[in-house]
Amino acid sequence: MSKRLHTLKLEIAHGSDRHEIPIYSDSPPTVGDLIKELEKKTRVPYSNIQIIFKGQRLHLQPEVALVKFGIFSGNKLQMIGERLSPSHDAIFRRILGIGKDVDLIVKALNESTQEFSLMESGGVDKVMAKEYLPQLHKRARQMKQDLQAFYNVLVEVEDSKNDLADDIRKHHANVKRHITENMSKSDSLIERISRLI
Repeated sequence: MSKRLHTLKLEIAHGSDRHEIPIYSDSPPTVGDLIKELEKKTRVPYSNIQIIFKGQRLHLQPEVALVKFGIFSGNKLQMIGERLSPSHDAIFRRILGIGKDVDLIVKALNESTQEFSLMESGGVDKVMAKEYLPQLHKRARQMKQDLQAFYNVLVEVEDSKNDLADDIRKHHANVKRHITENMSKSDSLIERISRLI
């Protein structure tokens, strides 16, 4: 049975700016999901974002599904929140960009892991698998190198972020943790492939 994809498209007013925010989720989108999307789109840190809909202060209940507040596609919501200073914004954008790039690498890593598992289980012709394994091995090593490069950039950012807001520090730590976890996964995949080459 396939999962239902929940989609929601909201219009957000933030000062004089208007943002159309689409949300795609396997479960009913929550206030927290909306805040994360707003953080990416507006570059206002998560903890600085306040969301108001028909007098309700949604940001106080980030775990609640938006539908519980009577919010559906096409609704207009109000956002309040101060942007970062230009210097902090530049660092925050850099971290957000790295996070997006890492997500793409992780998606490719997961696909490669699934391909390899299919080969391991005999779901692919042995001759074809033997020819494809070196390519898969090379791709896995490249993903590991890319993750390491992004990790190194975050270390550089870490050295320069002494006076950054807590949200930026948290976001930085989350991206760094995500990279570390997936470097371990890539190491495991490389090792598994190496045994068969």
